Amino acid sequence: MDLISVAILWCIGLLALIQTFNARGAVRASLSGIVTVLILIAAAFFSYIKYSDYKELVVPGSEHGTLASAVTQSSAIAAPGREASKENTVENYTAAAEELVADALDNIKAIDTFEKIPDDASESARETAESKALSIRNQTARINQQAVELFHPRSVSDLHTQLVRATENLRLSGYSLHAYTTLSDSLKEAQYEQYSSQAKLAEKALNAYAEKLRKLE
Repeated sequence: MDLISVAILWCIGLLALIQTFNARGAVRASLSGIVTVLILIAAAFFSYIKYSDYKELVVPGSEHGTLASAVTQSSAIAAPGREASKENTVENYTAAAEELVADALDNIKAIDTFEKIPDDASESARETAESKALSIRNQTARINQQAVELFHPRSVSDLHTQLVRATENLRLSGYSLHAYTTLSDSLKEAQYEQYSSQAKLAEKALNAYAEKLRKLE
């Protein structure tokens, strides 16, 4: 609906522009021109806001939206200097993946232990909570990006896809956690349930992935 509103605003601006061209008399033309400029400025301003919001929502999204494509490309690209044996390549991947899983589980623990914001919390307490949530959100996004970009041999492509999906759930949980700290008290409970559920899904997927990863060793 927000996008439709912006589109309607642009349509009104174009209609006002046409009216300005058809206005007769200097006074009418001047007034129509001023109104038209104001409408077009407002349309441009709200369009920029919606564009910024969209980028924020997909932040990570446009990179992660094509999950299978990203995983396939990262497995297909191998520099000439990385012609190591299959065993060494898998070992290197396993070591790097284990570090990522450990970081991811630490962030899940931070999300699980994040204290709910009381309805009567002071403004400073809310700002502190939001700052902490933002830090967690940035860390979860970084982990997901590292998982997407992690080099892996073709033999573990399917397994690696599970890691990317698990860290994507973690990223979404971090995003929802930060959103929780910015909402009004009446909306907080539903948002709390959302980021908690996403964190549990991420933890379950990461544990299942780690179990399969250990079998490669």
